[in-house]
Amino acid sequence: MQLTISRYYLIVLLSMITVVGFAQPKPLVSYVDLLYDLAMAPANRLFSVDSLADMRTDTSSRLGTLQKSSGKLAEVRFRNGFLPTLTNVVFMTIPNLDDKFTPYTLLIHEFEVAAQPGTARLALTLTFARRDSARQLRPVFRAEIDQEGSTYLPDLFKQSLTKAFFKFNEYLANPSTVPPRYSDADLEAANAAEVLGLSKTMYPEAVGETDDLLRSPERRVGIYQNFDDLRRNRPSLTGQLNVEALNGFATLRKPNGSKARFRFYGFYDGQHLYVSNTLYQSGAVARKYVQVRHIGRYLLWIDNYLTAAEQATQIGLGATFGVLGALAATATADRHDCIALDMETGGVMLVDKARMGTLLAGHPDLLAEYEALPAKGNERRQIELLDKLNQRLK
Repeated sequence: MQLTISRYYLIVLLSMITVVGFAQPKPLVSYVDLLYDLAMAPANRLFSVDSLADMRTDTSSRLGTLQKSSGKLAEVRFRNGFLPTLTNVVFMTIPNLDDKFTPYTLLIHEFEVAAQPGTARLALTLTFARRDSARQLRPVFRAEIDQEGSTYLPDLFKQSLTKAFFKFNEYLANPSTVPPRYSDADLEAANAAEVLGLSKTMYPEAVGETDDLLRSPERRVGIYQNFDDLRRNRPSLTGQLNVEALNGFATLRKPNGSKARFRFYGFYDGQHLYVSNTLYQSGAVARKYVQVRHIGRYLLWIDNYLTAAEQATQIGLGATFGVLGALAATATADRHDCIALDMETGGVMLVDKARMGTLLAGHPDLLAEYEALPAKGNERRQIELLDKLNQRLK
């Protein structure tokens, strides 16, 4: 990694913190109270919820981030805890009085908010499941909600839960005509196709050589909604893209030139492949796309890889040390990392020293070349070595 002036100040600041005896800075926290609301229950309700399960990858109390008007970042949390809060709201909103309704278990896969002055967005993924005769949970309906609204977060959370409840009730009322899955992303893709002047493209079930990004003699121009679109070289939206690129990053534009604010996994514009920064920057609100520098078993690029823990550290530095903390947080944000996407698993990883050792373990000559580097955190040299690895893994 390159040592910039801002990173130098970060090192000095952290050294000062250590000298004066400060422990890990305490994050700035914005607590949210969420109360039940009977208006969230569908009319002619056909279900109840008798239990909730937290299935999130990160089961901490953290819900996401809120950027205040001052510029400071704060963690968002429920005041009374994640699962206790949602359990109380759900039980009170859709109770099962007199055992009148069929009970379901609500599995919470995602509950992530990103808010900044004037706007906020919640990504909410739920599965309604029932137990079979063997007491095993069987999924019945999945709701993938991506709700944008005001920064008054209780309203945003209620709107998102209400939408999931209503969509599930619609499915139960008409299971033969309503699919067992609802996705805001699918609706957004249809809207994006219209706004961007693109076509929603369908592909045959049969898979050929052109349906593999790494094997295809040419890449199809278009927008990927997910990793599977990318891996299979099957962009969901195709047509002429209006791309504004600068210094290895790009934004998508509408035909009138205004910025397209849709959420996509990535795209190929006929020259370069881009992926979304939300894949590796936890809680990112801005929608930008980074250019992939090398394509192979590992897609490789350079940007700042920001984990939830690092984001919490940034929040804590800003809250605890004011201007100096903000400088430290900015220095972290300006960092340049080697980042890789594994085309077999879809996993996105920060390529640090330990990861380089793992990736090059079966190639002693490349590993020796890496170990001989005077600066093992040099992201450009890391990418060069991993591109050599890609050539061997073809």
